[in-house]
Amino acid sequence: MAEAKNRNPITDLAGIIGGVFMVIAVIVLLAAQDNVEVLIPIAWAFVVLGIVLGTFQYKLLQKK
Repeated sequence: MAEAKNRNPITDLAGIIGGVFMVIAVIVLLAAQDNVEVLIPIAWAFVVLGIVLGTFQYKLLQKK
């Protein structure tokens, strides 16, 4: 239980959302190999996710 108290909710959120995006990317690659350009918005979603969660993490660390 002590481990659960030290976990960062932003990291957990990034893991969940990142996992969902990764599954979507794998399904697209398996199902539509001819339409790989569909993965470009998914890659940009990873970029935006990293920027937003990095900003929240920075603000969280500034409060401590």
